[in-house]
Amino acid sequence: MGLLLVLVVVWAATGLAIAVWQRRRGHHLLVWVLLGVVYGPITYVLAVDAERRMPTFRETPRVSLPAAGQVDVLIGIDGSERSHAAARDALAMIGERRRRVTLAAVINLETGLDAHLGRAEAEEWVEEFADELGLAGVGTVVVSGAPGPALAQLAEEDGYDVVVVGAKGSGLTHRILGSATEQLIGKTSSLVLVGGTAPHLNSGS
Repeated sequence: MGLLLVLVVVWAATGLAIAVWQRRRGHHLLVWVLLGVVYGPITYVLAVDAERRMPTFRETPRVSLPAAGQVDVLIGIDGSERSHAAARDALAMIGERRRRVTLAAVINLETGLDAHLGRAEAEEWVEEFADELGLAGVGTVVVSGAPGPALAQLAEEDGYDVVVVGAKGSGLTHRILGSATEQLIGKTSSLVLVGGTAPHLNSGS
């Protein structure tokens, strides 16, 4: 009986450790905790397979046109007013120092959102808000992946100086952006602005 208990504990603990590893990679914690408890070490095989099977795409409906400033800004948009407020606050703070401004929507396919529906919805968010901002040359991009790592990767690959995200909320904001802020800090050398009311600064360097 004692040996069986030890085996059960080791089995579950191994699965939970893999779940935490997946969480740090931007995946949904509860999903992987449940898988970890049930499948134990086999969860590692599921994690590798999930990474391999995860659909990826990147679309750029509008290419950002440089202005006269020196600061390149990437803004995470999830269709919520909180993320819109963060964008407005950050752009007001940066002012005429901005050069490229790109609005980015990240579709986390692990949430179960249909890829085609999610892509169309995200394109609508960024296009409408780009028009609403009324700034010349604002670009838009829609990508798939875990929100925090996806934004960090965009920032690093495309050379953005600042990444802007809304403060963690509930509902749609939580579903799409989730804990993107937490995952961004430390994963990008860009400055991270967290807003929604008045933004505060976090340096990833």
